[in-house]
Amino acid sequence: MKTKLLLLIFTALFSKAFAQNLVLNGSFETNTASGNTVDLHTWNTVVSNAWEVDGGAMDLLTSSSCGSASNGSWFVETSHNMMDYYTAFSLGLSVHLTVGDQYTLKFDKRLCSAPSEAVDIGLSNDSTLMGTAIHTFTAPSLNSWVTETYVFTAAIAGKFLTVNLQTSLNNSKVDLDNFILTHINTTGINEISLQSSKIYPNPGNGLFSIISENGFEKAEAVIYNTIGEKIYTAQLNSVKTEIDLSTQAKGIYFYDVINEKGIAGRGKFIIQ
Repeated sequence: MKTKLLLLIFTALFSKAFAQNLVLNGSFETNTASGNTVDLHTWNTVVSNAWEVDGGAMDLLTSSSCGSASNGSWFVETSHNMMDYYTAFSLGLSVHLTVGDQYTLKFDKRLCSAPSEAVDIGLSNDSTLMGTAIHTFTAPSLNSWVTETYVFTAAIAGKFLTVNLQTSLNNSKVDLDNFILTHINTTGINEISLQSSKIYPNPGNGLFSIISENGFEKAEAVIYNTIGEKIYTAQLNSVKTEIDLSTQAKGIYFYDVINEKGIAGRGKFIIQ
């Protein structure tokens, strides 16, 4: 009984550590500002682990006409400054991401003053460059905090999360807060199934077979591109299932084999 209890405690602690936020200072709480800081261009001298990429006006605030932060005390408000029409910044990550692994990104957005533009999120190995795009999120439309959640597959081993928001000359103001990036827990993958399932040929021209030595039972294959978008699903009910991805662009893709117990297999393949 004592052994089981210790195992449960260890599992809970491990799971909690595994799901920790990889964004350093994702809620902007670690800073040297004394009150609201206007036109925050020199990020790394005020906000810990944050850098300006380019352009725009970025205000570090504790409150505005739109309210307070969604998490903690601080948030960022972006707007035009009559010279630059977009705002871009980066936030440091605690570790380099693993290419091919999946991550969940969350952040909060709020429209403070219309009009509004989309929010581009990316990964970079340079704090001053936007790098590789993860996803473009729709422009906020509500004067209250809305949480965005997106699952993606890391295309590069990025060390910085990058944020870009187009602004306009019409007094556009958008609030951003609480950036959270977590590594999806894959410790529950059935290693036997993972080793016995494969996609063939690899690389291939788009016509593939997913093969299992023991056959699949009530499973499906889910195919993702490098930014985590689900592009194809197939039911797996035999030893060999044919899939046709010939209309997809050349490049790297990822697949999960999912059964009623969760992820039973995972892999990477190339369309050439």
